[in-house]
Amino acid sequence: MRKQWRLYLGAWVLMGIVSAVARAGQPPTIASFFRAPALSRVVISPDGLRLATVVATKAGRLELAIMDLEHREQSRMVAGFIDADVRDVYWVNDNRLVYTTIDLSDKHYIWGGLFAVNRDGSGFKRLVSADEAAMTTGTSIVSRILPPDWEFYGTIEGNTDDVIVRKSTSNATQTRFDVALGRLNTVTGSMSIITGGAPEATQGWVLDHLGNPRAAITWLENRGRVYWKASKDAPWQLLEERDGYSDGGFLPQHVAADGTLYVTARAEGRDTLALHRFDFATKSVDPTPLISLKGYDFEGDFETSGSDGRILGLHYESDGKGTLWFDPGLRKIQAIVDASLPATINELSCGRCEDAGYVLVKSWSDRQPAVYYVYDRHKQRLESAGQSRPWIQASAMGTAEFTRYTARDGLTIPVLVTYPPSGKKGPFPAVVMVHGGPYVRGTHWAWEREAQFLASRGYVVIEPEFRGSTGYGKRLFRSGWKQWGLAMQDDVADAAKWAAARQIADPQRTCIAGASYGGYAVLMGLAKNPELFKCGIDWVGVSDIELMYSITWSDAGNNWLKYGMPVMVGDPVKDKAQLDATSPIKLASRITQPLLLAYGALDRRVPLDHGRQFLAAVKPYNKDVEYVEYPWEGHGWHRMETNLDFWSRVEKFLARQIGADAAQ
Repeated sequence: MRKQWRLYLGAWVLMGIVSAVARAGQPPTIASFFRAPALSRVVISPDGLRLATVVATKAGRLELAIMDLEHREQSRMVAGFIDADVRDVYWVNDNRLVYTTIDLSDKHYIWGGLFAVNRDGSGFKRLVSADEAAMTTGTSIVSRILPPDWEFYGTIEGNTDDVIVRKSTSNATQTRFDVALGRLNTVTGSMSIITGGAPEATQGWVLDHLGNPRAAITWLENRGRVYWKASKDAPWQLLEERDGYSDGGFLPQHVAADGTLYVTARAEGRDTLALHRFDFATKSVDPTPLISLKGYDFEGDFETSGSDGRILGLHYESDGKGTLWFDPGLRKIQAIVDASLPATINELSCGRCEDAGYVLVKSWSDRQPAVYYVYDRHKQRLESAGQSRPWIQASAMGTAEFTRYTARDGLTIPVLVTYPPSGKKGPFPAVVMVHGGPYVRGTHWAWEREAQFLASRGYVVIEPEFRGSTGYGKRLFRSGWKQWGLAMQDDVADAAKWAAARQIADPQRTCIAGASYGGYAVLMGLAKNPELFKCGIDWVGVSDIELMYSITWSDAGNNWLKYGMPVMVGDPVKDKAQLDATSPIKLASRITQPLLLAYGALDRRVPLDHGRQFLAAVKPYNKDVEYVEYPWEGHGWHRMETNLDFWSRVEKFLARQIGADAAQ
């Protein structure tokens, strides 16, 4: 990759160039939803005096820029590449940064790598190769550039040039994985392993604020274990052992400066995960939670003091993002910011929070893409720092409502509904959009480009968190095990029925869409509930459950195939009849509704065979199938050209089936 630097004359350039506003009466263009943000990955320096951010340039590349908060005229672009994009950026200390790369053009397939640079653009250092070709040095001298199987893991508090990197390895059968950590100097490139002597098959680590491994989570032969180190030089001791898919146990989350271990657990029969302290005296979880969220699992980040590692606050997510501040000063700032910006979620971040003169504020809502401010603690006022997508007008976006509905068996299912921005009352033509995973949380109350694009075209978007989804408690999650095409699919159908009953969706103009597992649910929905869904859009979707077990070039490890899938999806021998009955490729003759299929040729999560074999199976029975392959895409779309092509196909397809061009 070839690097380039560019000096800008003013901070206003860092805020992005506003593109042409859509003509009156016309919805925003497809490009306005799927183009790269003008400003992203905004991070405040440890001393709180500068912002690092990824900026979209006129040349179409993403580069690293530094905004000086005290002298805005000195803001400048400090690093970038002609043939790659900056992806993520992190402050190492007050002066030095590291960043990763990706290629969002259609010319290469670059991903990863790690580079370092000073805030003034000097001191550039390649630390980790972004591809195999970069490993060739043309010299007999051993290169200190790490191979591309190393990746960034985290920073270390204190005045250091070091960061933590990690490397994942597996044995020949992929039934055992180990994650090693190294301490990497970003100036010299020298690296030392810090996890020597660790428990075997460690896959997860928790480090203290000085970068020392203190907790390890292992997985071997379907057994999960948690280990603990009382100090940097203490031996590892076993805290817990359990079956890999049992309900009990805890997971380490954070080690405080005083040695307190914080864990997530379902203590005292609670359905949802809460944050607890671990009691070393009793070797058990303290039953009193530090924070619990009614109806939601706790998952969040700790905001800590840069000087002594004290916990200042907790960022978490329930129906939306929130923060619990323990520090009175930051609690006061949060109240001031929220009063000034009452219509958005406002997330604060700071470097050494106790003495930082500025606090970064990221604000967003369902209609508003991220906007950045800095709060000047001396002047006690908010100042603009830029917008992620200045070309998006919040008033032209749809509103999103987070609610719940009751499935046919009585289970409560969360759902996010995004309404068209027209202000008209329903019922609307509808798209039931099914998230991938499936064992993830699929929706978040924020500006979501896919949902907002569809809403801008007049469709109400219904996104159910069907059983098997995480983040809402054990009952919802566990009730999805071995329910592909069964109760999980019923939840999707029940979402469509619920929306129709509430006069949200027009039952005669409802389509189903989704990617990955969501694409599987699209095909199953068309086969199982043809009365509900007039059409379907499946991208990178699973079409053959049997192929998930047998294909050899998938990125699914044998450990997941041997232990995970038989428990959570189905045993390929014992449950063969069920898996056959719920595999779309075996039901192809029943799928006769109009269908749009799209797959990536480089996909290793759902290999291309899923698309090609299903196309061959369904074409004899369905005369309205549109199929497209993208040769330089994997499991999802990264390139702008792909997004423009795919979403223009989606727009035309929906218009023909349930939109303005459909026969009514």
